Amino acid sequence: MDKFANAVPTSRWSEPVPRTGLAVGDVIRAPEAAYRPGAGELKIYIAEVLSRAEHDGIVWIELYGHEVKEDRTLSIRRRYAQVRADLADVLSPRRW
Repeated sequence: MDKFANAVPTSRWSEPVPRTGLAVGDVIRAPEAAYRPGAGELKIYIAEVLSRAEHDGIVWIELYGHEVKEDRTLSIRRRYAQVRADLADVLSPRRW
């Protein structure tokens, strides 16, 4: 089986990377304990997936994105976050 069968290209190098559960174009919601740096719940549109790393048995995904505001618009500023893959919820387009 091809290891890139479920690949998603990153915007930085346009090379396929193995699917991590989070991908460019997803909108995710993560509780405060599931991401860093920051406080409160995070709702973010993923613009770029940088890397995936496992630390102490927990998979963390580094990404850049734009926060989703209360009125469902995206913040202009780009935001960096490290998100626990197991605690992030991928939202359907109708839920964000």
